[in-house]
Amino acid sequence: MGLWLRTQDDKTVAQFRPDGFTLNRLKPYTSWGQISAEALRLWAVYVDLTKPQTVTRVALRYINHLNLPGPVADLHAYIIEGPRLPGATQGVITGFRSQLTLEYPEGQMKANVLRVLETSIETAGPSLLFDIDVYRTGPIDPRADTLEAALLGLRDYKNSIFFEGLTEQCVRDFE
Repeated sequence: MGLWLRTQDDKTVAQFRPDGFTLNRLKPYTSWGQISAEALRLWAVYVDLTKPQTVTRVALRYINHLNLPGPVADLHAYIIEGPRLPGATQGVITGFRSQLTLEYPEGQMKANVLRVLETSIETAGPSLLFDIDVYRTGPIDPRADTLEAALLGLRDYKNSIFFEGLTEQCVRDFE
């Protein structure tokens, strides 16, 4: 039950439901400025239609697929605290999964972080999935200025998790 709104190119999808609002952006991605402006514009429409008294959850989710250049024997070249083959063991890592649940009490934020080494659907080589879901739970005032401040805090937390989780070389390779 609800309403789905799509842009003409089907790359941006908004969902208006009785219990919430969601905005998704698919490839090709744009900038934070464009996405947040559109989210806040549509949020104002949602608030006008539904008149929520409070918000119980605000979240950002980024799903990154980093296609790696070839077989991997040591993920430390790409991610902080990644797996590596033990000792002199020969071979390559063909699968890896790491899941973290974080809490940042001072910022009133939490995060679910998933890192998975998988086969890329684009290159048939290895791909690192880096999925970050950062959120705050309510009550949060539904006014746009309060929401915008919460979104900026979540974005900063997501950026910290992402950029501190990758090596400098990896960041340079994927810029």
